[in-house]
Amino acid sequence: MISEVLIKNTQKFCDDLVLKAKKEQADFLVALESELIAKNEAIFEKIVAENEEASSQRAALARLDASKTILKAKQNIVDKVFNEAKNKILSLPDKKYLESLEKLITVHAENEDIIVFSKKDIQRIPKNFVDDIAAKSKLQLNTTTDTHEDDGGIILKSKNYDKSLTISALIDLARQNKQSDVLKVLFYE
Repeated sequence: MISEVLIKNTQKFCDDLVLKAKKEQADFLVALESELIAKNEAIFEKIVAENEEASSQRAALARLDASKTILKAKQNIVDKVFNEAKNKILSLPDKKYLESLEKLITVHAENEDIIVFSKKDIQRIPKNFVDDIAAKSKLQLNTTTDTHEDDGGIILKSKNYDKSLTISALIDLARQNKQSDVLKVLFYE
């Protein structure tokens, strides 16, 4: 009988151990499952956040590229406007063009300046052009056989400094002073 009681007690003890082990195993699996779910959710949230950030960065880059393209197109249009202005000046009829050169000389020349014309303008300038301007303005003006490389306009050389009144220099000056106005007219900015 003792052996039966001992066997029964041992059996009960073993059954309790198995139950306890199964309960601990179930609790461990529940905790492990919860931990894995939490880790998966964290990883998923991180991936979503990274994708949103990457998407946001791609969108920002796309906006930047679009802005650059628009700015380049606007700059090309402004360049074209100023180039057309230069070409219109250079293609003026001789009388109008010479009047423009005369005005540049009378406004900007000083006594004893040397006037340098462009290679292209030499053919358009009458023989007494500078002498007539000197007589009207009462300035002593000289010319030289030297020429400048710009498409048109003049350079006034003096003892102290030279003044570039070439068409390109004048267009560049107009561009610096009026580019924002041109942009407003062209693009309603």
